[in-house]
Amino acid sequence: MKSNINNALTVVTDGTGAATFTSQIPPMGEAWIITIFIVNATASSAHTAYKNGMIVGQWTGGNTYGPIQIQSGEALTIKSTLLTANTNYQAIQQGAGFSGPDLQNIPFLLPTNTSIPAPAAPSIQYVQAAVANTLYKSTSTFINGIYTITCPTTVVTQCDFYDANGNLIVSAVTVTGTVSVNLATTAVQMDYWTTSGTSVSIGIQLTGSNIQYAPSGPLTTITANQINALVGDYYAVLVGGAKGGEDILNGATYSGAGGRSGNVWQGRVKLVGGETITIGQGTSHAIAPANPTDTTLGTYTSANGVNVAGGGRLGGNGSGQLGTINPTPLFPFLQITTSSGGGGAFFASGGPYSGGSTPNGTVGTGGWGGAASGTTPPYSFPGQDGTGYGAGGGGAGNSQFNGAAIGGNGTNGVLYLIG
Repeated sequence: MKSNINNALTVVTDGTGAATFTSQIPPMGEAWIITIFIVNATASSAHTAYKNGMIVGQWTGGNTYGPIQIQSGEALTIKSTLLTANTNYQAIQQGAGFSGPDLQNIPFLLPTNTSIPAPAAPSIQYVQAAVANTLYKSTSTFINGIYTITCPTTVVTQCDFYDANGNLIVSAVTVTGTVSVNLATTAVQMDYWTTSGTSVSIGIQLTGSNIQYAPSGPLTTITANQINALVGDYYAVLVGGAKGGEDILNGATYSGAGGRSGNVWQGRVKLVGGETITIGQGTSHAIAPANPTDTTLGTYTSANGVNVAGGGRLGGNGSGQLGTINPTPLFPFLQITTSSGGGGAFFASGGPYSGGSTPNGTVGTGGWGGAASGTTPPYSFPGQDGTGYGAGGGGAGNSQFNGAAIGGNGTNGVLYLIG
C-alpha cells in the first residue's frame, strides 16, 4: 500500500538562528521516502539531517534535499543554523509512505532497525592560484565544519573565509602543505593567495562536522529544606553541617578542640523531580558538642563524603593546632571547599599563646581557636564561630588558672547543583 506524505514541522529559532526539527516516526511496518526543504530559509543557512543520531545529509539555504528513507523506529531530526533569530520556520516533508506488499518493492529498503551510516567524506575540491602573491576569490559555499586545506609542501597558502555579511570567520595558513580549519558558521566566500609557485592547485575538503553545544545552566545554591523541582543530569556537591568547638571550664587541664568540617560529597546525580532535600545542621559550642547532621538529596547524602577534624586539644603550653581545608574539588567547575575550626591555645606558664588558625574555604571557613595569655584579662579567649557553609567552630583557649571560655559554633550545610 502506498500513501502520500506531506508533513510540516514547525519550530521557532533561538536567539542565534538555530533550530531543530523533529520528524514523526513512521508507523510500525511502514517506510517513508521523502524530500525536505526549509520554507523561507536564508541563503546562508545550513542544515544537517540525522537519522538515529547519524548524519544522512547536509545542504544549505532553501534547497530541497533528498530522497531520505526512514522506517518505523527511526527518528529523523534536522538541525539548522544561520536562520533568522526568534522566527517561525517550517520544514516540509514530501514523498510517499510504503506498507504491505509495496514495502518489498522499494529498491534500496534496508532491513528493519538498520541505520544508514554517515556518508563518506565528500570529494576534495580544488581552486587554482595561477600566479603567486595575487589575490583570488571563490564564491563557493562552505557549510560549517572542519576543513583540511592542502597544497604543495614548498608553497605557503593563506585562505580567508567570510560569512554572508562579509565578516571574516577565520584565516588559515598552510604549514608544510596542509592546515585544518574550523568554520563555526557557513562561509559564502573564500579569498586566497600563495607566496610562491605558479598554477598551484589548492585542495579543500570537509573532513568533520561541528557538534552543537551550549554552556551549562547556572549554579543552583540551596540552603533550606525543600522538594526538588529540577529534572535531568546534574553535577552536585553536598556539604553537611559542621561541629561546634569545645568549651573550657575553670581548672580544666586542656584547651578546647576545634569542630570538624561538614561532610562533603561530590558526584553526578540523576534527578527526576520530587526528591526531598534536607540541609545538614551545624551544632553549637559545648563542653562536648553534638554531632552535626548531613545534607541529603533523595538517596544522595553528604554522609558518603569526607570531613576533616578541627585542631585538637592541648594538654600543655602551646599555640592552638590548625584547622584543615576540605575537600580536594573533584570538578574544576565546582570549586567547593570549607574548613574545620582551629584548636584553642593552652597556658600554664610563659606565653601568651595564639589560637589555631584555619584556612579559607571557597564557601566556608572554620573559626580560629581561642588564645591563652595567663598574664592579662580575660586570660582565656573564646573560639570563633565558623563562617559560610559546613565550617567548624574554633576551640576555646585555656589559661589554666584564670577562668573559663567558650568555643565557636559550627555552620549549616548547603547543596550545589549545576547541569
